[in-house]
Amino acid sequence: MSYKQGEDSEGRFIKEISEATDVPVNTLLSRKRYAVPHFRKRLNDLYTELVGDRGDG
Repeated sequence: MSYKQGEDSEGRFIKEISEATDVPVNTLLSRKRYAVPHFRKRLNDLYTELVGDRGDG
């Protein structure tokens, strides 16, 4: 699945989200910048917990 630059997973542009939520665009982008790595780490930790570290490498 690919998205155009500036769209979220539902195809809404950041500006539209900003207008709908009354949150500035730069604030949304900043929150996204910090949320994505945190979310990836949490998912990785959960995956490791569920599957275990197989050490295939």
